[in-house]
Amino acid sequence: MNVLVDTNIYIDYLEKRKYYKSAEKFFKDTVSCKHKIFIIEEILFELKNNTDYIDFDIISSELKRKNKLVMLNSEEFSNEAYHISKELNVPFTDAIIAIVAKNKGLVILTRDKHFSQNLSFCADCFKPEDLL
Repeated sequence: MNVLVDTNIYIDYLEKRKYYKSAEKFFKDTVSCKHKIFIIEEILFELKNNTDYIDFDIISSELKRKNKLVMLNSEEFSNEAYHISKELNVPFTDAIIAIVAKNKGLVILTRDKHFSQNLSFCADCFKPEDLL
């Protein structure tokens, strides 16, 4: 499955929060060839500002080595995401994640209610335990 992973799932894993085990299982499944993860610059920016980024480097290095992490350019979707963000009163990063997922045929892995409540018209959304 091709998955765009939202920032909150990385943080669950990196900070061993409440949902750590399901995030850990998802990443292990990905490394063992079950999924392919796609990421955009906006998620990297959020991770740099909200976590110990060195820990993310460790995860991303292993995923890259297994050819399981793909960087996408989201710039071409910025205008559409900006308008959706304003129209639906959702954070810009959530809007751009949803628009990129829609245009690239990806599913979104998240716990953020903005996706299921406001952005579900863009892409299917799952929690890690939904994919186990």
